[in-house]
Amino acid sequence: MKEIEVIFSPICEASGAFLGLLTEWLDNTDVKIISMAFNSCSDRQKKLYRDNGLLVNNRMTENCFVDVFYKDRLIDTVPLSMKKIFSALGIDCIAEENTMSLILPKPIEQNEITWIPITQDTYLDEMTMCLKNYPYGNPPERFHQHCIQLKKQVFMKAWEKQ
Repeated sequence: MKEIEVIFSPICEASGAFLGLLTEWLDNTDVKIISMAFNSCSDRQKKLYRDNGLLVNNRMTENCFVDVFYKDRLIDTVPLSMKKIFSALGIDCIAEENTMSLILPKPIEQNEITWIPITQDTYLDEMTMCLKNYPYGNPPERFHQHCIQLKKQVFMKAWEKQ
């Protein structure tokens, strides 16, 4: 069985959708997905970034990323490409390419969004807003609960420390 390591940002809800999409793509293959939030990476996993020419500190400042490693080599990052991942894993890919869109919605382009602070009273609204108005294309609804659970952990940690 092949194993891939998937390191993701727990800060953005869309990471959950990318993980869900990757899981769907690799369902019924001989690939095991080992995933972890970036803040839970081991020293060995952080070394993967350096070995692949990426700066660990850069990832710490980014909101949305999902990095896929196979045999200690970065094979893809968002927006994930089924063809690229299957090719790196040696899996025949006859399916259509299925990536999440990278089109900015007009409200963001035209500065029509009102910004409010995220608090314990508004954090669920923030997640809903991101899931329905995500600047890089909305995550499919089938992943929304997974996305919410992923990011809720980040907010719960913040409220603990507050």
